[in-house]
Amino acid sequence: MEEILLSDKIKDYKIDFAERDADFHMDRFHYHPYYEIYFLLSGNCSALINHSIYHLVPGDFVLIPQSAMHRFVYDCNSTVKRYNLFFTMDFAASLFHSDTKDILEHLFHYPVLHLTSLLQGNATRLFDTLYQETVGQDSCSQAVIPAYISLILSLLVRNRDHIQLQDLDSAENAIQASARYISTHFQEPVSLHMVADYVHMSPTYYSKKFKQITGVGFKEYLTKTRLYEATELLTHTSLNVTEIAIRCGFNDGNYFGDAFRKEFGLSPLQYRKRQKNLL
Repeated sequence: MEEILLSDKIKDYKIDFAERDADFHMDRFHYHPYYEIYFLLSGNCSALINHSIYHLVPGDFVLIPQSAMHRFVYDCNSTVKRYNLFFTMDFAASLFHSDTKDILEHLFHYPVLHLTSLLQGNATRLFDTLYQETVGQDSCSQAVIPAYISLILSLLVRNRDHIQLQDLDSAENAIQASARYISTHFQEPVSLHMVADYVHMSPTYYSKKFKQITGVGFKEYLTKTRLYEATELLTHTSLNVTEIAIRCGFNDGNYFGDAFRKEFGLSPLQYRKRQKNLL
């Protein structure tokens, strides 16, 4: 089962390459306790990051900070090739040595970065070499790999101002506004009719466009947003399960427990225990 929270720990870093065909679907929103750089090499897709929508084209970098809820929606008409680089704050600190938090906050302040074609070529060569070093390691790889990751991060930090401004159509703007509304009102008794009215759409049209743009239905999105907050409270507070359920907009404790178990395969208390063991 793929969980909304990818809580598997990485020691320092991980580099991954994948080719997604037109039939691939990322079924779930997820988040993880480390940074992610997504480099789109070919194809088209959209990213949903913390209730905002971003269209991606080849050459775009998606910069996902720790614990940001995100999901990629792939274009059914194109094959996508991409690199993912994951790394921890401690690993980044070993590269920059000082002001690491400020450097990363600056780099990850806006989610999408689009470099010039020349810089894209440089980044592609760095990622290609880094990936080859990780899949065909020799006695020098452990010294070389951090150096290449440092070069990639430095390239992005130095060119951070090349942000990719978004051009959403009216329906996408409305759905994004509604997703942000959900993110700040999930503790309340939010309904589809209420949010559709908020963005001046009929409930039927809103429901259709929400599923089309985000890849999930309204109710599922609302539930996942509430469960995301529940995992944060279970991990970082001592509130009991009933208090957490109420704070996250679940009026029925049994329904909260069932929804949580369905999503994660664990009860809320089991999840809390596992997260404490991971910290």
